[in-house]
Amino acid sequence: MRGLRAYSMQISRLTFFFVFVISNVALGQPAESPARFDVVAVRRNNASSNFAANPPLRGGRMKYTNVTLTEMLTVAYQVDLLHVRGGPRWSEDERYDVEATSSESSVSDQRYRQMVQAMLAERFQLKAHFEQRQETIYYMSVDKKGLRLKETPDGACVPVTPDKPIPPPDKHCGRYPVVQRGHFEGIGIKMEKLAEVLTFEVGSPVIDRTGLTGIFDVRLNYTLPDDPAVPDGPPSIFTALPDQLGLRLESAMGPVDVLVIDRVSRPSEN
Repeated sequence: MRGLRAYSMQISRLTFFFVFVISNVALGQPAESPARFDVVAVRRNNASSNFAANPPLRGGRMKYTNVTLTEMLTVAYQVDLLHVRGGPRWSEDERYDVEATSSESSVSDQRYRQMVQAMLAERFQLKAHFEQRQETIYYMSVDKKGLRLKETPDGACVPVTPDKPIPPPDKHCGRYPVVQRGHFEGIGIKMEKLAEVLTFEVGSPVIDRTGLTGIFDVRLNYTLPDDPAVPDGPPSIFTALPDQLGLRLESAMGPVDVLVIDRVSRPSEN
């Protein structure tokens, strides 16, 4: 699965992971106790219910609804779906509801990931390791003709912070109201998050080298590299980026971290 076929799933099902987990700043030094949840409940979801998730440990409680093991791996190990290798088919297809509680009401993003890793090792018998491989990568920079992106106006979206109530889904910064094959729109997007979207579109890691620190509104129409050319259709993504956003991608070979699943088992339910 690649392109928006992969990223649309990541956007619709895991927007919370990108917005809340990575923005969950460290709140003091990690506790000395092992990073783990106090109580964990895992159940198969066969109802085709919508994906839902609360931010990590809001009030000491975590809840995922209708999530796959692979999707949880992207949170636990900060790796995108394209770079998880070796798992059985069910790890991508079977969906689970997971609820966990902790006596810690809020934690740093690093400790939260360690808690999810411990949960996966205990309940899914997960054993995995990272390998570094030489693959094609892309560096994203501002095009020589100048930036065409527009900064998100003040007040157009609500920043997500762990110490404030969660904004409504249609109000928070970093959201993608439109995600389609060959077209997406984003509001309040950081450049490193745009690089994550483009990673799925070009099928290789995209590294942000724009030096831009603000948030931007993004609208892009393009043709994916493996799509057939259509008369009067949108340009390739490599042409659309400089023409529409004032950004460009330059290819190179570089080291890429790949998460390899050594062992995993279906969990016993409780």
